[in-house]
Amino acid sequence: MATHILLQTKRQKTFFQKRGLYPSELRVVGNGHPLPPASQEIEKEEGLVIWIGTVKPMRRLDVFIALSERLGSVQVKT
Repeated sequence: MATHILLQTKRQKTFFQKRGLYPSELRVVGNGHPLPPASQEIEKEEGLVIWIGTVKPMRRLDVFIALSERLGSVQVKT
């Protein structure tokens, strides 16, 4: 049996705590993608949605693209 469970978010930690796991068994390690500094200005482009993730069948990129196209005001680049 594992002595620790690694999680990506505090939400996941709360989920497991509610199911009886002790906080000392849970470690939030994040997802490995650092956020830019709050002071860094990010250019905002209206109606642009970016897929950042692995393209695997289980991720359902096809559903993401179809939904984006249905929104009409969202630019889809494939």
